[in-house]
Amino acid sequence: MEEVTVIIPACDEEENLGALLDRLLEFEKKNGTRFKKIVVNDGSKDRTGRIADGYASGEHEVRVLHNTGAPKGMGYALKRGTRSADTPIVVWLMGDLSDELATIRAIVDEIRRGSDVVVASRYMAGGSTGDLSPVKAFLSGTYSLVVTRLFGIPVHDINNAFRGFRREAFERLHLQSDDFAISPEFIIKAHRAGYSIAEVSTTYANRRQGQNKFRMLRMMFRYSLLLRHLLAPRGRS
Repeated sequence: MEEVTVIIPACDEEENLGALLDRLLEFEKKNGTRFKKIVVNDGSKDRTGRIADGYASGEHEVRVLHNTGAPKGMGYALKRGTRSADTPIVVWLMGDLSDELATIRAIVDEIRRGSDVVVASRYMAGGSTGDLSPVKAFLSGTYSLVVTRLFGIPVHDINNAFRGFRREAFERLHLQSDDFAISPEFIIKAHRAGYSIAEVSTTYANRRQGQNKFRMLRMMFRYSLLLRHLLAPRGRS
């Protein structure tokens, strides 16, 4: 898995980032594998940047990118980290311990079998929203259902940013979102550009520490704007 880079956006995640990186290192050890890791410190005001730099100073194959000033958004951080990757496969992993690390291997295996983009799905058979609040789970699941039906996208969960993809596919898309809307935007544009999209089941875990950055009403409005792509010619992003 040395051909894989894991991108971790982190904004004020001092309570989670160290634990996440420790779990990643343990995952590598147990599975006899290693991959590159890029932490994008997105304007954190706490110790997130220092914690990331501490891991990077060791032999953990960790690089850190610092977004200075005010936070620029999860989407911005993910795009910057991905552009800095030099491996053919990239995996997006959240910095709040919400993602199931065992799913990384399933994602990479599916890409190696030929898929261009692989979504970690909470809504397919075998997947679970875990302890996500019922309201958020309902709204996220309903949006995914409506949009995938409208666009004919063959997956169940387009809102989960936890995913893997061929870097060359990312480079050919023109992703504009700098916030959480990057998740559905990526899938919509990849599908309309003709890339093969698959999914693997995963279980979500709600954050235990730190502040949730997701703002439901604002993001539902941002998500609704993506429906304009129904009017765009296929293949154009």
